[in-house]
Amino acid sequence: AIVITIAVLTLVFSFNDGNPKLIWNLWLRNLAYVFIIVSISFLTFVFSCKLIARYYESKVNFRLAYISRFWFNRQATIERAEIPKPVRKIPLGIILALFATLASSGKFFLTSIFSFDSSTSRLGHRWRNVTQIEEAKIAFVGLFSLLLLLSIFSLLSSEKGVIITTWLIVWNLLPLPNL
Repeated sequence: AIVITIAVLTLVFSFNDGNPKLIWNLWLRNLAYVFIIVSISFLTFVFSCKLIARYYESKVNFRLAYISRFWFNRQATIERAEIPKPVRKIPLGIILALFATLASSGKFFLTSIFSFDSSTSRLGHRWRNVTQIEEAKIAFVGLFSLLLLLSIFSLLSSEKGVIITTWLIVWNLLPLPNL
């Protein structure tokens, strides 16, 4: 999920390189630069979340944002030839991110394509599972690390770095379900 997230975010942020014409040499250079910035930003977020989760003796698993329930049926199935098949998870976050990028010609960035789940089996603690406040602290430390990275990018005058980390922070602050 981490590799796919970095790849999709790289495509989203490098789609529009600012040139009126597509020049492959410049676009590929922009793609490589954006890949480095996205990798640094997202891996900083992942590392800080995993580090604080270890402090709370839990694990953080990153996953893609997906939809698995359709309509109002909890056990939705697609029936063909009288053989019911369960509906697979659709990576809605990736689809919406790519659609928003194509529809806006690379001027609008939807970066809410990932989420994380925390799990633990602590013994000897007051609460065996991760509490909501601990999960909120894990997410806060990840966003705070992105904020520190944003200040570093602004000191280095890296416009792409500032844009990428700002959009990551903004979309992770919105209270959307499954994110």
